[in-house]
Amino acid sequence: MNSIGKSRRAFLATTTGCLAATAGCAGWVRGSNPSFDELAADAPVSVDWAHEEAAAYHSGTNRAFQPVRADDAIAYTTDERIVALDPDDGSVRWRYVDDGYVSSRPVRHDGSLIVGGEQLIALSERTGDVAWSLELDQDSRGFAYETGGIGSTDDILYVGYRHPTLADNLEKPGLARVDLDDREIVDRYDDVHTVLAPLATDDDFAVVVDGDAQYSNSLVGPRAVVAYDSGGPRWRYEFEHPHTRIGPALTSSRVYAASHGYGFDGGSVVAIDRDTGDVEWQAEREVGPSTQTALTVTDDIVTFLDGENQLVALDRDSGDEAWTVAFPATDVHEGTRYASFRTVSAPVVDGDRGYCTNSGALFVIDLVAGEIEWAYADEEAPFSGRPLVGDERLYVPSPTWFFGLEA
Repeated sequence: MNSIGKSRRAFLATTTGCLAATAGCAGWVRGSNPSFDELAADAPVSVDWAHEEAAAYHSGTNRAFQPVRADDAIAYTTDERIVALDPDDGSVRWRYVDDGYVSSRPVRHDGSLIVGGEQLIALSERTGDVAWSLELDQDSRGFAYETGGIGSTDDILYVGYRHPTLADNLEKPGLARVDLDDREIVDRYDDVHTVLAPLATDDDFAVVVDGDAQYSNSLVGPRAVVAYDSGGPRWRYEFEHPHTRIGPALTSSRVYAASHGYGFDGGSVVAIDRDTGDVEWQAEREVGPSTQTALTVTDDIVTFLDGENQLVALDRDSGDEAWTVAFPATDVHEGTRYASFRTVSAPVVDGDRGYCTNSGALFVIDLVAGEIEWAYADEEAPFSGRPLVGDERLYVPSPTWFFGLEA
């Protein structure tokens, strides 16, 4: 384990609790929020420990998926490996190194962590030993599909494919249904082509967004959100905009999904009746093309990142705007290889607070008032991906480091 010494400088921030005086919108709005340095003050966290994982392969993309609990440890991914750490001191419990790289967030099932890459691997949560593996489909040239979003419902795992780099990204199928008891593919679906975003699942229902892997081919076929149950496809909704790389959110009565245009041009958020597939409301908004993340839904709001690097909250029943939070720019990593680092995660909800990373920093947001409560950034390692909220600590990933912040 590598720990951060006192010589490492942390940047802290907290707001003064103001509300922007904007009609119909509470919270920080563009042009009114202080700079990151102006917000610098004591925050209610400190670095308890930090672990550095020197990955043998680095893709240059954000593969720091949200950590998951594994038995009594915290497991996280970094490119080709999964590492389980002691939550109290950051020491390594076990480590698994894949032959390729991990391309989807691990899913917990029956004492195992199921991870995806060019195959499915089930690892013991306690020891990290391989319990079983399953070869996946191949393209027309014999190259294995890589997993994109995956999600489980009871004893079924839905595996979304992201096709090999040189393949036709509209090759079929785009989704496979795996029986976890028999450990075999039982169905393949060509309703979707390329699944990049996380799936939304519960006991007997799965929602998948079809998002094209290559911008150059984006005009071929409509982007869509498709719902599945034990009988197969249940309904399909096609977006007006050509891209959707943002994971849907699922409640007991609705599905929330989003699409975006080229770059930051255009987009929409929709609320869909879970049973019928009928659209209940649609909000036309510029939606930021943040990949491998998802919408966040609370009892009152649904949030997404817009094209201006703002977190927007809509009333989940009507689609009306509730508030907008503009993230202040930070130059913490300016002049380093992370100078242009800009990864954004959807907030992780814990009570009335949302925890998310933006531009290498951690931000904590009051989801009721629409205010940034405080922010925290490490000088040497940018935060990225979604944090995990524990009873006593926040666990925050970065491309090569993993942090335990004492709350």
